[in-house]
Amino acid sequence: MHLNAIAAIAAKDLVDAIKNFRLLAIILLPIGFSLLYGFIFKDTPSGAALVVYDPGGSQFVQSLGAGGGWSLWVVGSEAEVAPTVTEKKALAGIVLPPDFDARLAAGERPPLKLLSNGEQANRTGARRLVIDLAWSQSKQPLPIDLVESTINPPPSAQTSPETAPASAVQSLSVQTYLLTMWSIMSIAMVGMYMVPALLVEEKERKTLDAVLVAPVSYLDLIAGKALVGMVYALLSAGLVFALNAGTQVVSVGALIGVSVLSALFATLIGLWLGGMINNTQSLNTWSSFPLLAFLLPAILGAVPNNPFTSILQFYPPMHTLEGISRALSGESLDRIWVNLLVLLISCGVAGGLVWLSLRRREA
Repeated sequence: MHLNAIAAIAAKDLVDAIKNFRLLAIILLPIGFSLLYGFIFKDTPSGAALVVYDPGGSQFVQSLGAGGGWSLWVVGSEAEVAPTVTEKKALAGIVLPPDFDARLAAGERPPLKLLSNGEQANRTGARRLVIDLAWSQSKQPLPIDLVESTINPPPSAQTSPETAPASAVQSLSVQTYLLTMWSIMSIAMVGMYMVPALLVEEKERKTLDAVLVAPVSYLDLIAGKALVGMVYALLSAGLVFALNAGTQVVSVGALIGVSVLSALFATLIGLWLGGMINNTQSLNTWSSFPLLAFLLPAILGAVPNNPFTSILQFYPPMHTLEGISRALSGESLDRIWVNLLVLLISCGVAGGLVWLSLRRREA
């Protein structure tokens, strides 16, 4: 590999994409949609809210409020907790004794009542937050006497107490799910339309042949083009989350890992498509098929009891949706390695397809 050649190819395409208003619109479109839908659904309950009765003004409650993306509704009596949880559609209600901080500092195990809202699929996130904060404030294994109960149990829980936990996708709030969909759309549109458009335009202008005549290998060309696609895909997806304040991210590392591999996979598929097609008109026709295929899991993900979920487990875009959802909701986060592994293998396969599509130009 020639690093100077890769850098030159990447720098040229980075500038070309900004100069081309049609390609620039591809980057900005999902960002605009995310802001529009964020405004439309701004009053939709996020589910990332807790109702608290704290007669002693505990430091523990202040830590809950600083947890990031969590709204606290403080009530004046224990009797108000359950009805407020139902009214505000919160994840759970928390009841603390007046001397909670003092007993915690003394090494005792003060009681903490947690009333989970059965109507909220992501209610387990409240339990995880409470336990994590308790551990962070004490060296004891579990420094609180956690007393749990459930209000508003879902219909399935009334007939089967051992119900399976909700999937990571179903655990997302309306706003967060829409942001997830727009971030995936950002990755897909940049990787599967902008990147092949840059490659096809070089074919039409006959500049691609000139580049390959220079001391530039196919690997250099793939690396340079892929770098451009990843930069713009991650920039667009990152702005979707950054410009929509209040998005809760449980694992930033998992979100970055899934996004990077997904952007690389989408970019490589786009390069493969660009290597197979020789004119912009054909690209406009054929690029919509892989684009829709990449978005398919996100479109079907909101459907409850979706029968296609198990079928799509070997489909890379499904692991993009699952991985981002797990990073945001924390559900089944220990399984994030499966999503990362499938995406990594898919990138290897897609890279081979790109190399073959460019080599066929020699035939």
